[in-house]
Amino acid sequence: MRYFRRRSKLKKSVQHMSTSALENAWKIHQAQGEWTNRVDTKAAFAFTIQSAVIATAIALIPKVETLHGWNVVIVFYVLGILFLLVGSVLAALVVVPRLRRRQTVDESVNNFIYFGHARLWNPEDLRKEIERIDLLPQLTRQIVVMSKILWVKHKYVKWSFICTFLGLYFFVFASLLLILHFNDHEVLKNSQSTLAERI
Repeated sequence: MRYFRRRSKLKKSVQHMSTSALENAWKIHQAQGEWTNRVDTKAAFAFTIQSAVIATAIALIPKVETLHGWNVVIVFYVLGILFLLVGSVLAALVVVPRLRRRQTVDESVNNFIYFGHARLWNPEDLRKEIERIDLLPQLTRQIVVMSKILWVKHKYVKWSFICTFLGLYFFVFASLLLILHFNDHEVLKNSQSTLAERI
């Protein structure tokens, strides 16, 4: 009798541990979804800044083309645009969906947590499979896959911001030199005009 009681308690304990582990895995999976939203928001913010500065830089091209002998300004100007372009490409790569179409067909046989896998299932077959199997192994695999994707996303965002800061530095410096150039040009023009009037 005691043997059956102990066995029953042990079975309940194992079930409790399994349920607890599954709940914790779902919490991790949910947290990863929130991190994905955050990193996508950061990438969108960086892309907005980059697009605005690139548009401003394009608008200033006619003035830059009038420079003669100001190679430093042109170099800084071009470097700024290049860094901003690279940063915008990296930011775009963060938010581009990773659907993995080629792999999903083969993987969907034993997986359905990812929507790319679930879309290939029949609703009734999926219901039976969910009732039959232990979700924990599949969920832990999905957590690992999402972690790798998130790691790449954060690396892209990091380098996108670095490129943005470098691009802004070169662009602002080039803009200041451009302003100084046109101010000097305007002062020289006014001085020549005043001198001509006196003569």
